[in-house]
Amino acid sequence: MFSRSLNLINPIIPFITEKIGAELGYIEQSFFNQPLKKDIKIYDEKKLSEFNSFIELIKKIRVELGDKKNFFKTLIILSSKKIKWIDSNIFLINSIFNFNDIKYQENHDNNKQNIIVVSGIKFILESDSNDNSDSKSLDKKIKFYRNEIKFFSTKLNNKNFMEKAPIEIIKEQKRKLNEAEKNLKLLLQK
Repeated sequence: MFSRSLNLINPIIPFITEKIGAELGYIEQSFFNQPLKKDIKIYDEKKLSEFNSFIELIKKIRVELGDKKNFFKTLIILSSKKIKWIDSNIFLINSIFNFNDIKYQENHDNNKQNIIVVSGIKFILESDSNDNSDSKSLDKKIKFYRNEIKFFSTKLNNKNFMEKAPIEIIKEQKRKLNEAEKNLKLLLQK
């Protein structure tokens, strides 16, 4: 890894990288003659997606908690079946946020709750007390997803963007639009 890093920065600081590389035995003459090794590792897309979902959940919980760290006591996962990436990370979630309880439920009256949607799964942060700002928070999230749908739809309907953007960017924009639509649908469900 260090040898590869030296090889990559060689064009910028050649004298330093050549000296370090020679002293450590990475090269005999010069990095200029060394090919870059391309050890491409293929990652399990499902595990990568699950990890990204976990990171997204942590981010969204942090945003919801804000300065109310000890206000929310329970994390409710609205799902009829167990979700592997959540179950395998419950210890981490609990150690980060110190919830009293993390539980699955099929139904929940979420009219005045702090709702988080990640990967098509609805989570509710539940407190011991009632707070009027909860319904405002839900309205803000609904407005946010409506704006996201409008933004990505406009972008994807732009002929100029579609002709010039790389295919990976277009796929990512379509994925984000699809996710925003799913999240809005989940938030609007009662």
